[in-house]
Amino acid sequence: MIKKVGLLVLLFVMLFTSSVIAYDVELRPFKDEEFDYSRDSVYTLSALGIINGFPDRTFRPNEDLSREAFITLLVQAGKIETSKVIGSNPADVAKDRWSAPFVAIAYERKWIDSLLDKAGLFHPGQTITRQEVAMLMGKFLLESERDEERQLWLSTDWKKERDSRAFQDQLMINEAMQPYVYFAVHRGIMLGDLAGFKPEEPLIRKQAAAVIYRLIDGNLSGQKIDFTGFYAIQSYAAMNQMSQLSDVIFGWSHLTYTIPGTAGLNTDTTVNRIPLGSEEVIAAADIAQTTKELMVFYDDSNLKGFLKDKPAQQAFIDSLLIILNDPSYHFTGVSIDFEGLRAAESAADYLEFLQDLKDQLGTHTLSVSIPPFITIKDTILRELAS
Repeated sequence: MIKKVGLLVLLFVMLFTSSVIAYDVELRPFKDEEFDYSRDSVYTLSALGIINGFPDRTFRPNEDLSREAFITLLVQAGKIETSKVIGSNPADVAKDRWSAPFVAIAYERKWIDSLLDKAGLFHPGQTITRQEVAMLMGKFLLESERDEERQLWLSTDWKKERDSRAFQDQLMINEAMQPYVYFAVHRGIMLGDLAGFKPEEPLIRKQAAAVIYRLIDGNLSGQKIDFTGFYAIQSYAAMNQMSQLSDVIFGWSHLTYTIPGTAGLNTDTTVNRIPLGSEEVIAAADIAQTTKELMVFYDDSNLKGFLKDKPAQQAFIDSLLIILNDPSYHFTGVSIDFEGLRAAESAADYLEFLQDLKDQLGTHTLSVSIPPFITIKDTILRELAS
């Protein structure tokens, strides 16, 4: 789940009432999750539903990416509505092909003109290269520019960028693609190195994630968006992203329940604890003017027992309110993440606990990370929405 990933992940918010938010999200670590520089990119895009892993829960970061797969990522990242496409597709992209709606958008907008062969075929399954990715990104980005600026770039300014970059292999970049390739470079989406731009080199999956992430990050830079960020175990490096968020949930506490009749909030001794230097993080959230919820995590096998133990629940709520009202943190609410509730019979107990908690929170908000198991998830979502 989210905190195990240990990233500041951006998630869309589903708002059901004025004080209760329910998240229908399941984010699990990939089995092959050592993605080096692209790890944050992979998990952020996974949370946003832009990229997916494989059924065996691997991401396969070093595998090549096809043309149709990258175009699908780009269209999804750009939030372009596929249902309204009325144009056709290249002859080798059948209407029932999985990528057809996404390729149709690229075809209609003339993104892929330079990728078609003499027979007008697109070859959707062909491995995409770096220059092809940069060209697609450049065309996508130029669409949002004013017409006079776009024309100025295509006529002269791209040549200035080419000359300033002076890639050793610049003559290897396809001539028709160059104005768009260099616009992607100009915007910092695609970069070269001392060896050059490597235009013909295949693009692998983790590189694609990093490229799409840069696109989204660049488009959102300086904007306040209706996203919620989970600040977890290893999120310090992403702290500056708070300025773009409306809400932040801090994974800094753990329910303690070992003896019937008593329970509490642990913020000191588990992996989900308030970290050293929390003052800096809280200050950053305050400067960003985001709401600040404290997440309470629990996944022990006796959770069902806790949900039937009214005295323990009240003891927990009392200890939680002490932290929520602590002026050192001035949390604006609490987020409950109780995992492992798979059976439908747990729904009623869970809902009763949440209602009791909500009734005692006063002005503090309550959000809930809904278990992904459908038998209980649908019940809780329905009740929270009512």
